[in-house]
Amino acid sequence: MGVILEADYLVARHAGLHAVLVCREGEPPVPCPLVRSLDGLADLLTTSRSRP
Repeated sequence: MGVILEADYLVARHAGLHAVLVCREGEPPVPCPLVRSLDGLADLLTTSRSRP
């Protein structure tokens, strides 16, 4: 989980980990699993996962 696409999300994905981007407003530059706040993380984890 992270807030910087390149440093957090993409690095985790390249390492083979599931990743979630915290995107408080707007849309991420690429499609990816995201939450608007940390409160949304529990809902995301119970409904979907990023591709391994």
